[in-house]
Amino acid sequence: MGRVLLISFLFCLLGATQGDSGHTPDEAEAKATSKPETSTKDVVTKKSRKAHSLFAWGRNNAGQLGLGHLNEVKTPEIVSTFAAKEMRRVAAGGANENSELDGFSLVISSSGHLFTFGCNTHGQLGVGDKVDRSSMVPVNFLVNGKVTQVAAGAAFAVAVTGEGQVYSWGANDEGQLGHGDLRERVQPELVAGQLSKEEVVAVSTGIAHALVMTKEGSIFTWGSNTRGQLGIGKQVVRQTTPVHIQGAITGIKFVWVATGGFHTLAASRSGEVYCWGSNDYGQLGLGDLEERPTPHAILHKFTRSKITRVAAGGRHSVALTEQGDIFTWGSNDCGQLGYDNKGGRKYVGYPKRIETIRGSRIKAGHSMSLAVLPSGKVFIWGCNRNGELGLGDVASRSAPHILPAPSNIPFSDICPGANHVLANNKKGELFAWGKNVHGQLGLAFNTHSELKPTLVSSVSSTDVVSVVTGGYAYEYQGHTMALTAAGKLFTWGWNAFGQLGLGTIDMGSPTPTRLFALEQPYDVVHMAVGQYNSMVAAQKKGSTHVFTWGPNYNGQLGHKFMELGPILQPSKVEALKGKKIIMMSMGYSHMMVLTDDGVVYTWGNNAHGQLGTGDGKERTKPTPVSVFRASKVKIVACSQQSSFAVNEAGVTFAWGYNENFELGLGEGTNRNSPQIVKGMAGMNITMLIAGGYHTIAVTDEGDLYTWGGNQYGQLGHGNRQVYKEPQKVEGLPQILQPQQSSKVQALPPVAAGTWHSCAVTVDKEVYTWGRGNFGQLGHADLKDGSDQTSPRKVDAMTGSAVAGVVAAASHTMVTAVPSTHWGM
Repeated sequence: MGRVLLISFLFCLLGATQGDSGHTPDEAEAKATSKPETSTKDVVTKKSRKAHSLFAWGRNNAGQLGLGHLNEVKTPEIVSTFAAKEMRRVAAGGANENSELDGFSLVISSSGHLFTFGCNTHGQLGVGDKVDRSSMVPVNFLVNGKVTQVAAGAAFAVAVTGEGQVYSWGANDEGQLGHGDLRERVQPELVAGQLSKEEVVAVSTGIAHALVMTKEGSIFTWGSNTRGQLGIGKQVVRQTTPVHIQGAITGIKFVWVATGGFHTLAASRSGEVYCWGSNDYGQLGLGDLEERPTPHAILHKFTRSKITRVAAGGRHSVALTEQGDIFTWGSNDCGQLGYDNKGGRKYVGYPKRIETIRGSRIKAGHSMSLAVLPSGKVFIWGCNRNGELGLGDVASRSAPHILPAPSNIPFSDICPGANHVLANNKKGELFAWGKNVHGQLGLAFNTHSELKPTLVSSVSSTDVVSVVTGGYAYEYQGHTMALTAAGKLFTWGWNAFGQLGLGTIDMGSPTPTRLFALEQPYDVVHMAVGQYNSMVAAQKKGSTHVFTWGPNYNGQLGHKFMELGPILQPSKVEALKGKKIIMMSMGYSHMMVLTDDGVVYTWGNNAHGQLGTGDGKERTKPTPVSVFRASKVKIVACSQQSSFAVNEAGVTFAWGYNENFELGLGEGTNRNSPQIVKGMAGMNITMLIAGGYHTIAVTDEGDLYTWGGNQYGQLGHGNRQVYKEPQKVEGLPQILQPQQSSKVQALPPVAAGTWHSCAVTVDKEVYTWGRGNFGQLGHADLKDGSDQTSPRKVDAMTGSAVAGVVAAASHTMVTAVPSTHWGM
């Protein structure tokens, strides 16, 4: 962040401002006797249960599960990006306009999950990188407990879990992370040292220092001490590990703490206020401008009432009495004290009461203040250069003004940052307004300032309508694409070949990331992924366009030539322009699409005859499979190096690689042109799914047939023997039929990974079988990675109304309407 004394930001913890501890006095007393509870019982509303969330499990070495971490998962976990989220707590960080450090935001859902967005120059979003985010992303590195509090500094953040542990991440040039060094962290790391044996219940952050309060009412601090803001004297300019503040406050129990830009306030259980740190604008309330590096009591009588809450802005302070009186002092250059400053002085050195309002809660931004009345009404005043007052203009206010609540639903938590404000209402909806240069308002495309509270739509449930996931060989990591009902396209996982389409080559992302290039004005209708490539069909003004990206060493991008390097962003396949695509599939490095007139096009690798062109020559542009000119095809599918089709007459065809008998022809010879699969004759095939080396077909009666390789029991016949022709899987309930959609390709009810299989039955339960070495089967008791040679229900998904399933080499995903225990 640099030691720029001009920066003053506004942080805000949990249920308070930059300087609140986040507890009411009653809450603070409750913390002294019991641990906080986080309930997920009633998190998911009736509306959100109707939306399909995404669940994932199995291998996760490249983040292909989209869970925000790289840990293997043996039972289903909800992908939080797409889950319904009811927001309860907010925090806003950043610096003022004299700094390059712009705002970022943190929000906590009612189930204790943490989400972030905005500026990420120093890794302050905690998502493992330094890329700015303009829409909400989960912080999934906090795996050892639900988050109960969070505070945001200029470019760092600190979180407290339900167990009282403290985590920090982001900038660390002043030791503000508390880890004993000056190294930045891009993901949360436990703060140990003297806090190891303490149960922390409150946190607050300044520009570059942090303060926590324990269950016993003690205060610990660390970070920059250039202005005495740590309260430990000025023997050191920084403290890189937590230290207990003692001196004049030894033995005193505190209930509320607040950190300003370079000063600190604390309210004791007996109702006294202590202060220390910078005082160049009288923000300590001691009647002078002298800096205090150790705690001093503010002797003002505050109408002889106890102080129950304090809040600290960049250079001003606010206090609330038990009767609801509000006192302010310090800098008043922008009207942030809430009353006229007679005589033109830019500061007030003693606490002075605001006579026009009473409140039950207070907050302070860098140069603004607000109060919440018992009725739930919010009054706001102070600086408004970026519209941070939310009043529809940029005029500052020196007197309290009512902040209108959208739809007249009262705000339950509100937090001003340096130049922006976050608030959530009693419905759990999140609103933001003010400056938005780095996307700190969470409004995706929009980076313009908002002058009124604006709904952050990414908080609502995101209905996942289609998912595709790739990676055939288990030693390679795989990647995933998902499409929501709102037309948002997300990618995540391995990206060593640019297969995420984000314009970069890197290790990839464990968190779903928006692929904006294929959103408006495009409407995505079909998707497919292979080993290293991705393909999408999207409509624009009634015309369909096919896009591909990734490597092109076999001509698999369909661009008529082979690029020397990978294509890192979606690129049009011009040869298919104007063709209406109704189905697409992708193998290891060959592609296949089906048009509405029943024509099959293939291109890419043809070493095993998988293009069906009668030879072994690669094709660099889409080429019709001539065999089907006389018959209209309705289904196509690719395995790793084989291809399949079913025509409207019900005839099943197969061609390509066949050494595992995956073509179902009764013998193991590779074929370079389509061959009839006689074992499926007379059946009405509704689904045909190809795995790595085995094949699955489903009939209109809900029967499931399998054939091909079976070394891990992936055929589901209770053994490991190869089946050269189709064989019905016994003991499975009737299989759910695929959804018929006039627009978007729906997720199928059957999936085949490289060595495992999955199926959704008519009662919306999911069954898996085959290889289980990475937990891809989702059975909690298979801890040794055992295989499953017969179909077995995934108990963890019971009651969640599974709609569809996809599988790759070693992981599995389903879309489902979550039952109440899947809260976000």
